[in-house]
Amino acid sequence: MGKRNCEAEALARELNFATAEDLRDNFLERKDFIKLLKPIGNIKMIFRSNKQPQTFEEAQICAQNCRIADFKNWQLPTLEELELIYKLHEAFPELFPFTSTFWSYEEENNEVWVVNFLLCGSAELQNKSTPNDVILVHGDEQNE
Repeated sequence: MGKRNCEAEALARELNFATAEDLRDNFLERKDFIKLLKPIGNIKMIFRSNKQPQTFEEAQICAQNCRIADFKNWQLPTLEELELIYKLHEAFPELFPFTSTFWSYEEENNEVWVVNFLLCGSAELQNKSTPNDVILVHGDEQNE
């Protein structure tokens, strides 16, 4: 079994799925987003903005204004959710072909936590004016 398969199997067990195939089958690809048939944590859907990298303020506005397939209330992910999305990217790169640095919504000392998907999912604090890419998550029951 290859390294990627081992990582996918380990992640599946961590997320309470029997196999990596069961975890993969949990993702329903839509035109603009990925729907999770069984939520993982609070995440029911994942969307990657196709806009150019944005400052933190622009990313927040993007989340507030996002309307996809009649769903609203999208938000920037927590640092923990973003780290999970990185693990999903590692296990299933065909579904999550992300190759840049993404904002979380978690702030600390006037900076914001980001996760760099090019540097093994490393998390670091960055200035709010640094342009980064945007992943949005959705988990609100009332807007489905």
